[in-house]
Amino acid sequence: FISMHQYFHNRDDDIAKFFTHVDKLDRYITEVAAIADAVAAKRRSSKRIMLSVDEWNVWYKARTPEDLARPGWPVAPRLLEEVYNFEDALVVGGALITLVKHADRVKTACLAQLVNAIGAIRTETGGPAWRQTIFHPFALTARFARGRVLRLTTECDTFSAGDYPDAPTLLSTATHDPDTGAVAVLALNRSREPMAFSADLRGFGQLGIAEGVELHHPDIKAVNTREAPDTVRPVPHRECRVRDGRLEASLKPLSWNLFALRAG
Repeated sequence: FISMHQYFHNRDDDIAKFFTHVDKLDRYITEVAAIADAVAAKRRSSKRIMLSVDEWNVWYKARTPEDLARPGWPVAPRLLEEVYNFEDALVVGGALITLVKHADRVKTACLAQLVNAIGAIRTETGGPAWRQTIFHPFALTARFARGRVLRLTTECDTFSAGDYPDAPTLLSTATHDPDTGAVAVLALNRSREPMAFSADLRGFGQLGIAEGVELHHPDIKAVNTREAPDTVRPVPHRECRVRDGRLEASLKPLSWNLFALRAG
């Protein structure tokens, strides 16, 4: 394995540029795999090196000296307690789509971390635990994206930001479980406009929507707190259907969506 790390940030407070950190992850994976394959070709080796993205997450707010260390020898001090907002969840959702797309080479990918320290879950001593915004795309992808990853061809508009003059407004991937026949489709609308989404599923027989969810909030800076733990949460997708072998949906602006389909 080749070990890879990737952390995303929005220090410029520019969501379009923030989104392109996911495109950087895609390029990072593609180029590292290509370098490994070039070495294999030079050595006339059939061996293929797999990749491990063993640290990845959004992390840029909790980076002050006080966040990184506390004086003395405190017991269980508060460290790196990043407060994630809705736009962070969109970027994590985009990263998950990218990692799933590259499952042929990325065999391990570990969200860093789990609880409190840049964690998807927050707790208070003697108090409650609650899900941060980034928890939801991670949990839904882990639950539904099973089996084989399908190679998709997509058509969508593009936008320009950072080093990417033609970044796609739509990021998507899909999986198929050959044992159950279930198909999962993940889609991130990175546009500020609604998007008509259509996926051709005619190669999988008669499918129906078992569950459709969307992660959306009108305020991209919205956060989940101890007092309001469900401010940002997935809700049932009300504008999706399968018709003539095609999944059709209307994706809200700046939204992450998952459609779980099954035979019947």
